[in-house]
Amino acid sequence: MQHAATGDQAASTLPGPLAGVDQGSLMAIGGALGTIVAAIIIGAIIGGILPPAPPVAVASPTPGASASIEPTPAPSIDPSASVGPSATPAPVLPGTLTFGLGLNSETQRVTNPTDTFTPGTTFAHSIELTAPFGVTQIGEGVWQIAEDGTETQAINPEENQLTVDPDASIDGFTVPTNALLDPLGPGTFVMRVYRGSELLAQGTFILAE
Repeated sequence: MQHAATGDQAASTLPGPLAGVDQGSLMAIGGALGTIVAAIIIGAIIGGILPPAPPVAVASPTPGASASIEPTPAPSIDPSASVGPSATPAPVLPGTLTFGLGLNSETQRVTNPTDTFTPGTTFAHSIELTAPFGVTQIGEGVWQIAEDGTETQAINPEENQLTVDPDASIDGFTVPTNALLDPLGPGTFVMRVYRGSELLAQGTFILAE
């Protein structure tokens, strides 16, 4: 048979307050929990309003790649810019013309080479080709050169024909310098040798008083 509990016994069975926890600590814990909950709610609201930021592609460096250097463009040349006159190259001729004070009768080459002749000397010149003349006559013309470079014909090659050996590739000729100086006078001259209309050789000489 059980006995009803007395008032003092009932009171002793109820749990008492937690030891070591006061009211101020409980309020601090509650405030911290409230702050965390509020932050979570605000974050959720903002996350629903603001659109997510677009993804940004990050370029990964290529192994071994080096920075490229743009070449420096070459300076352009203005075609309208003034350019000094260029010298016209001398034509390549099949023969050479050499002047001198004498002539070797065996080789037909000049001796004592010079391009200046004075009265009382011998005017000798030799014509040498890379192949035989192939004709029996060649024409020799003489032009006087003025100080400004202009030329005036003094001897017409069509009228001054010289006899040569068609099988030879070299021939020489001599005249007294006076034979040229008397009709031409002193000055600078150019002699041109032709085979028909073909220019074979040319050279410049001076007649001095």
